[in-house]
Amino acid sequence: MKKMGGPGASSGSRLPGMRPVPRRDKWAPVPRPKGDCVVSGTVVDEDGNPVAGAAVLAVKPNAPQKDGMVSFAHVRRVATADQNGTFKGNIRHGKWLLAANRKNLLNGRWGFKLNRAKTVEVDLREDEERRGLTLTLPFSLSALCSVSGTVVDGDGVPLAHVAVWTDYQKTHTDADGRFVLEGLTAGEKSIHARNAYGYRDAATTVDLQPGQKLDGVVIRLELKDKGEFSVSGAVKDGDGKPVAGATVYLNTKRRSIRRTFTDKDGFYEFKAVSGNKVTVQVSKSGYVSKVLSDVELPAQNVDFVLERRVNVKLTVVDSTTGRPVKRYNVRCFSLDAGGERRHFRSQSVYSEEGRTTFGAAPGDVIVVIEAPDYRKDEFTLRVPEAGSCEETLGLIPNPQDDK
Repeated sequence: MKKMGGPGASSGSRLPGMRPVPRRDKWAPVPRPKGDCVVSGTVVDEDGNPVAGAAVLAVKPNAPQKDGMVSFAHVRRVATADQNGTFKGNIRHGKWLLAANRKNLLNGRWGFKLNRAKTVEVDLREDEERRGLTLTLPFSLSALCSVSGTVVDGDGVPLAHVAVWTDYQKTHTDADGRFVLEGLTAGEKSIHARNAYGYRDAATTVDLQPGQKLDGVVIRLELKDKGEFSVSGAVKDGDGKPVAGATVYLNTKRRSIRRTFTDKDGFYEFKAVSGNKVTVQVSKSGYVSKVLSDVELPAQNVDFVLERRVNVKLTVVDSTTGRPVKRYNVRCFSLDAGGERRHFRSQSVYSEEGRTTFGAAPGDVIVVIEAPDYRKDEFTLRVPEAGSCEETLGLIPNPQDDK
């Protein structure tokens, strides 16, 4: 690891077409301390059946309300019920209204529907442990409904990772375009679908009976702008193996216009593309993203080879005492073939151990660290081809007269 520049060292020039490096003038928030009291018990439905996955919420009795709802700014999540419906969580002493929610069924326009929830009031002394609480949801699980189906394009091809929602329940389609919305109340529902990349929103209406499990719903999304060209190719890793599930974006100079995903063979294809030239970008967790600009239409065999990211673990300490620096901002840059910096990550960190982790491509990575009461500094890390990279970086405290 080589230290570069020094306090106030330049962040490097920006290449044409690159986004500006985001400024990080604010520090990561200090985590809220756990409450001194413990509450535990069970969440059940109206029939007395335990409810797994229910959220246990706490609201101050004097919290302001609008139309019977309390803003989520005044709602604290205490715990989540396990598979047996039991919960245990921390909360500060004082008076609270405890209630349960499941799959956002008690969420409303202005916040949590306190007027519909069945609350339990507790007045906790300092360091008290209150056991055996029973929180009841204002509905029966057996009366809840579900809707499942498929989202397809104009040609009937399933679309992956499309947002599907009704009321305050939301999900995304899987790789086969399938979706399931569970925990719905009975009645007429509008099921919406949205793919923000080149398609028009669509919706369909269903009328659910209590306890109904409706399947076979099909929502069709049409392209906003249909052209006559296509773009296709394959994505592989450094060993020549297909990379399935990679996200492929089709971009113009100003925005992303289409998105798709590679199949099990690493193949992708965009149809009905308009324009003359596009930029194709590929990304997948655990790999370094790749971009190919000025691709002329039509275009086949637009292939990519992705490099695996190496896990980089940093520990930031005070260079004079060796103690962890708990709060800092980090910016990371890679170097291109011309030696120019390319920003790829910014993060605000709060860690009791002074640690952070990120992925980077093999080669030189420049890390810029800023922290309250310390001099800004930058370091060059040599990221290996494989394995992991662990470094401890020391920051110099500001002199007393600089504070």
